[in-house]
Amino acid sequence: MSKFEQYQTFVTIVELGSLAKAANVLNLSPSAVSKQLTGLEEQLDVQLVDRSTRSLSVTHSGKKFYSECKAIIRQIAQAEDRLKEDEGTLVGKICLSCPRVIPQSGFVSLMKSFTSNFEGIKIDLSISDDIEDLIGGNIDFAFRIGKLQNSNLHAVPLLETRPVLLTSKEYIDRYGRPTTLFELRQHRLIVPTYLNLSEKMKALFPLEGALDLQEHTTTNDAQVLLEMIKQGFGIAVMLDLIAKQSLESREVINLFPNMQLPKTTVYLLYHKQIRLPERLVVFKDYIKEHITEFF
Repeated sequence: MSKFEQYQTFVTIVELGSLAKAANVLNLSPSAVSKQLTGLEEQLDVQLVDRSTRSLSVTHSGKKFYSECKAIIRQIAQAEDRLKEDEGTLVGKICLSCPRVIPQSGFVSLMKSFTSNFEGIKIDLSISDDIEDLIGGNIDFAFRIGKLQNSNLHAVPLLETRPVLLTSKEYIDRYGRPTTLFELRQHRLIVPTYLNLSEKMKALFPLEGALDLQEHTTTNDAQVLLEMIKQGFGIAVMLDLIAKQSLESREVINLFPNMQLPKTTVYLLYHKQIRLPERLVVFKDYIKEHITEFF
């Protein structure tokens, strides 16, 4: 058995968190998977996975070795893809990370459009609000809102969005419509705790310290926030990118349509490389050209 096969088995075990699940994916018996793992640990003379309890856990050494194994496997896959690309065929997988704050229906439609045009390319999509290490996390591209201060990353601007103050007709009918920012202090607020929108909300108030976040409803999920606004929970700051369809259908109301808060940009992030594989170049160019059709 080759070391490469052992690396693949180890990586699969770590990612699935189970010997049995890894065996199922690799089409092996659990005992065969366990034997491969044990053999790798004996060769390295280090314990990679703690199997002394019911719940499998990766050791500190195992976590470090996992990142290196994953990188090796990916380099081989990229080498194979380049060979195929030299034959004129775009194939392979693109690993993406997208935050929850980007509307998922529009994003999925964008991915469908891309894969319909390039059927040999597959997508591995992770929904995450974290700032992943694009190398350690094995991410090809990450969609993020707001530019990151990281010199190791390219940041391609895709589109702009801005915060808006929203509520519902139901809420206005019951509690009245504020006509100034100052009046918001007397209303029921829903405070988002992602993307520093709570700080933007604080900045809206004329008097420093007038907004006590402990006295208001909060949520860390953009889609939940939008649903709470629709159902009349209160007033909230939300990016117009997320609320676009709800504004057009009048499910939510922009309280101050003439107020222009500072814009922020949606970026496509990727690691600086000497040469991107052709499928990644094609993906980057396609997203830049077509993203505004879906948002």
